[in-house]
Amino acid sequence: MYTTCQSDERWHDSASVGEFVRAFVEPWTAGTQMGYALMLNQDCPKRVNLMVSHAWVENAKTFFEDVLKHTYGHEVAYICFLSNFQGSPEEIDAQLGNQISKSPFTEVIADRCCQRMLVVPNEELRANGQGLYSRLWCDWEIKVAADHGLPIMIVPERRKESYLLGKSTLSSRNARCGNPTLPMNKDEALIRSAIENMPPQTARSRAFGVFCTCVCTGYGAEVGAAVGHSYTGMVIGILSGFAFGLLIMGCLARFIRAGYSSLRRRDGYRVLDSVIKGSARGSYSRRRITTDRDLPSLAVVCIGLGLLDAGIRYARFGNFLEVPIAMIEGVGAGGLLYFVF
Repeated sequence: MYTTCQSDERWHDSASVGEFVRAFVEPWTAGTQMGYALMLNQDCPKRVNLMVSHAWVENAKTFFEDVLKHTYGHEVAYICFLSNFQGSPEEIDAQLGNQISKSPFTEVIADRCCQRMLVVPNEELRANGQGLYSRLWCDWEIKVAADHGLPIMIVPERRKESYLLGKSTLSSRNARCGNPTLPMNKDEALIRSAIENMPPQTARSRAFGVFCTCVCTGYGAEVGAAVGHSYTGMVIGILSGFAFGLLIMGCLARFIRAGYSSLRRRDGYRVLDSVIKGSARGSYSRRRITTDRDLPSLAVVCIGLGLLDAGIRYARFGNFLEVPIAMIEGVGAGGLLYFVF
C-alpha cells in the first residue's frame, strides 16, 4: 500500500498522517462502513497480534518507514487510521463507544492474540515540545499494555524523554484529547476516569505479586507436611499455598497497593509516568506474567502434568506412596515447560 501510494499524484512526502487519511483512506473506504484493513481482508479477516501506538500529527512517510522497519513478516498490525472506519465524527464516535474498556484500542491490546505494542514517537511533537504522551489516547494505550503484561517497544531512535513527555507536557497529567484549547471532550473524560480509578501497575508491583505466589506455594508445602505428616499433606499444602498466593496477587494486593499509593501520594498519573519512562529504558520490553493471562493457564498446566505423572507412577508401581512425589515432580515440570513455551 505504501509503495502504491507513493506513485499516486496525491502523495506528498511532507504530508501528515491526518492529510494522508483525507487524501487516501477516506476515499477508499467511503460508503463501506469498514476500515481499510477490514475492507482488504473481509473474505478472510486476520487476528491482530501487534498494536501500533502513534499520533496523527506525524509525517506519514516517516511513520510508514518506522513501522516497516520495526515489524516482522508474521505480524498483523492494528494501526488506528487503517483499522477503524474513517467516516463522519458521529460514525467515529460510535466506534469508540461510551465505555473506554470496550473501545477498539483496549480490546485489541487486551486480546490474547496481541503479542506486543510498538510505540512510534515523532519529530513533530518533539519539535513543539509536547512529546507523544501529550496525547491522552497514547497514554491510555501504554497503560493498558502495561496492565496486560505486553512487551512495549519504543522505536529505538526516539526513546529520549523529549520525544515522549516533551518539554512542556512533562507528565501524562497534562495530556489532552483533541484540540487542547477546547474544553475536555468525552474521550478525555472517559480516559481520565479510568486512569484515576485504575492506576496502572508497575513492573515492580507485578514482580512482588508473583513473588508472593511463589513464597505461599513453597511454604504451603512445609506447612502441609508438618500438619499432615505425609506426602498427601504436602500436596494439599502446595495447592492451598498456590491458591492463597493467587488470592493475594489478584485481590488483596490491590488494596495494599492502593493504601501504599495513598501514603506516598502516588496517583495513576505518576505511576503512568513511571511506566512511560521505564518503557524508554527498556524495562517493559519483555513479556510479563499477569494474573488474568498467565496464572490460570499456569495452574492448569502444572496440576494437569502433576495428575498425569501421578497416574503414570501409580499404574507402574501400584503404590500410593509414590503419588504425592509424582504430583510434586509433575507440577515442577509443568512450571518449567510453561515458561519455556
